[in-house]
This record gives sequence, C-alpha cells and structure tokens, in this order.
Amino acid sequence: MTSRAQFEQAYAEDNNCTLSWVEGQRMASGRYLDLYLDRAWHWWQRGQEAA
Repeated sequence: MTSRAQFEQAYAEDNNCTLSWVEGQRMASGRYLDLYLDRAWHWWQRGQEAA
C-alpha cells in the first residue's frame, strides 16, 4: 500500500467520510480540492520525511 493510499484511508476513517470522496478530491497535480484534506496531506508527507 502506498503512502498516499494509507493517508487517504486513514483520513476517511478519522473524518467519517468515504474513501471514494477522499480519492475524488485528489487533483492531477497531487493536491486536494478540500483545503483541510490538502493541509492534512502536507503534514502527513512532512511526518513521513521526518521518520
């Protein structure tokens, strides 16, 4: 499972939304339409880099 897939699954579970909604928010650039989701992805990546 990729880091993005892990993130999207965790975000969906933690925020009580569907995985398909989270995946649908992803743009071709790799960012997310939803501001909170996009910020969460940014900090997820930073955490992965620090580990």
